[in-house]
Amino acid sequence: MRQNKFIYLEQYFLKEKKWQASEYPRQIVECLLNDGWIAEVICGSKPYRDRKYIFQERQSYKINLLKLLFIKNNILSKLVNDFCFSVKSFFILLKRKNYNLVICQTNPPIIVLVVYLISFLKKIDYIIIAMDIYPDVFFETYKNKKLKIFKALSFFIFGKAYKKASKVISLGEKMNEKLIKKGVYKRNIKRIYNWEPFFDAKNNIYKKQTRKPDFLKSNVLITYIGNFGAAHEWRSLVKAIKKSELKPSQLKILFVSQGRELANLKRYLKQENISKFFVFKSPVSKPLLEKYLGYSDMGYIGIKESFGGLVVPSKFATYISRGIPVIYIGEDSDIKRINKCYECGFNFSTYQVLKISNFFKNIVSDKKLLTQYSENAFNFYENNMSRSIALNSYKDLANQFKIN
Repeated sequence: MRQNKFIYLEQYFLKEKKWQASEYPRQIVECLLNDGWIAEVICGSKPYRDRKYIFQERQSYKINLLKLLFIKNNILSKLVNDFCFSVKSFFILLKRKNYNLVICQTNPPIIVLVVYLISFLKKIDYIIIAMDIYPDVFFETYKNKKLKIFKALSFFIFGKAYKKASKVISLGEKMNEKLIKKGVYKRNIKRIYNWEPFFDAKNNIYKKQTRKPDFLKSNVLITYIGNFGAAHEWRSLVKAIKKSELKPSQLKILFVSQGRELANLKRYLKQENISKFFVFKSPVSKPLLEKYLGYSDMGYIGIKESFGGLVVPSKFATYISRGIPVIYIGEDSDIKRINKCYECGFNFSTYQVLKISNFFKNIVSDKKLLTQYSENAFNFYENNMSRSIALNSYKDLANQFKIN
């Protein structure tokens, strides 16, 4: 009797101390293992942000840890390692026998093409988990007319890979629409929200501690956590703070983050002489992050124009799993739709600087409104985005591809 075996591809799979991205694939793999699958993982040796991985002594599944290069130039390093990882993965998949399903995340982006090719050669089902949609994100980040021919070719090839997938996992309804525009049939799309990997309760003990550290003392604390890259909006937030004429003792923004856009933000704050409103921290351990989230009145998410539906920041689940309402700035997106429908937070467009400014002044003078939104946020998470709901959805989906 043949056994049900899947191979999971994700470049950043092994556990990192201060970043939770690797928790999603590991929890998916372990969930399917508990449901009778045999698993094999292909991942890279170079962590996403931390200097090294946290290795576990025993695994109940095989891990192919592909050796990648350490290059000082970050852009060159990513390009080289993405290519190396994808090529090595192709030959492993080509050589392996007796597996009936491939699951890949869109990291690195070209791994989608590798899986598409393997499926064509070996007639094997594959599932794409669209954490981001590529190459769309790349061309929104790097808008260069010289890439016109390359762009058209990339969209054609990637479109084929998405369309031929047995299933594509979407992170929201807006992302569904983007995938359909790429040619993916609606029946082949399954929406599964990202969840909070560690902590599924709003009762953070630090919420009860009204005394904040001196560097966070303010009437209202808004927190941003996670990567801060090209897709993230910040200018409207900063302009609104300046326009409000509030004081740092009334409003503060805490960034627990890394990313290439941080340098631009810090430069702008210094130029506008409003750096005192912002506190920047590098990613911290989970216990300390829980403290910061416990002190927070709101979480912040901003998505730049044209990125809506291409990315769905997982920090949204982190905020609302703790009952922290979300202030969202940007165009139509899955987060904006959830906020509007379920009153989990507050939506603003990038041009509504005055409206955002007035909102800050109102919240600083009276935070009662946040109480109801806190309840709404947590209830939506519990009923739609919790870890058990998400992982059961992955289990049910994978069961469609079992051979016995």
